[in-house]
Amino acid sequence: MQRLNHVLMWRPTGFRQTHKQRAWQLCVMLFFTSTLSMGQSLTARADLAVIINKNNTLETISKESLRNAYLGELLVFPNDIQAIPLDLTIDNPLSNKFYSTIIYKSPEQVRVLWSKLVFAGRGLPPRIVRNTEEAKKLVVNNISCIAYIDAADVDDSVKVIMIIPTE
Repeated sequence: MQRLNHVLMWRPTGFRQTHKQRAWQLCVMLFFTSTLSMGQSLTARADLAVIINKNNTLETISKESLRNAYLGELLVFPNDIQAIPLDLTIDNPLSNKFYSTIIYKSPEQVRVLWSKLVFAGRGLPPRIVRNTEEAKKLVVNNISCIAYIDAADVDDSVKVIMIIPTE
């Protein structure tokens, strides 16, 4: 701890800090760390909802099945309805949260994987949608679609089969 304190409080030789200066420095550091952590909790805490059509009889989905659906390994839901995953654009923050939580890869890594699979003729990637409203509209109109959206955007037009808490 002393070594860390020494590194954090480094100052040129011969420079002596008064108690008032050190207290001021501590206040500024506390202010910035609390502001940063408060900002992170406000922006980063948006749970994701995995949604399907209300008429789809599927009630829940495992994390593994969801992962497989977005990696092209699950083509049909357990209730024998075709699975058509919808994906948000790569620059959407929800996409990053989804892929890091469910697939354990970044959206860019998954797109590279899909490029290889498409080139090899082993499947088609999830359909890209611009935003959660478009995803919700497609889910409402197609019993086979599955999508992830911000949990705050869920309404009674769709069925939620999984909530993905994010930190």
